[in-house]
Amino acid sequence: MKTLPYHHLFALGLLVLFHGAALSQSGTSEKSVGQIAREANEAKKAKEVHAKVVVTDELMKEKSGTLPSIPSDGADNSDAILSAIQQYRSKHTAQETESLVHDWFDQNDKEMADAIDENRRIEYGPSDPTYRTEGEYRMAMQNQRYDYQKKKENGLLMARIQNMFTRIRNGLQKQGYKYAWFKIRCGNGNCTY
Repeated sequence: MKTLPYHHLFALGLLVLFHGAALSQSGTSEKSVGQIAREANEAKKAKEVHAKVVVTDELMKEKSGTLPSIPSDGADNSDAILSAIQQYRSKHTAQETESLVHDWFDQNDKEMADAIDENRRIEYGPSDPTYRTEGEYRMAMQNQRYDYQKKKENGLLMARIQNMFTRIRNGLQKQGYKYAWFKIRCGNGNCTY
């Protein structure tokens, strides 16, 4: 007769022990494992917290009316912007309309100011760097090409914003809105008109 190794006997003992415990519990338990799982899921769903809306100035603007932004490329949308201003004015006071237009102007003017500042940084960056290795030289040339492209993109963006501001300001003046603060930056950032 062959005897079983100890680890087989131990495993067989555990199997008998757990099987007996499972049989004794199934006779006294009224709920199945599936039922318990369903109840746990339902309890979890009941405790879930749903996101709450945080009211910010931006959200209030969205709800009360916003103006289309100036696209960086593509078709001119100055007519859509003027139309949105007229629509907003029909439901709001002159002061609220001016505030909305002023916020829109400030947002786009900041974009133009950022482009001017970046072009100045590129223009007045290191003028005569010294390169110790060919790798440094190649990296510098790559950076110069990137800066040239970025400066060109900024110039196009500034021209677009200036043109849109001019069209919007002229359209507003035709509608009787003359805002003294609506000053358009020059491309070099040193003047307004």
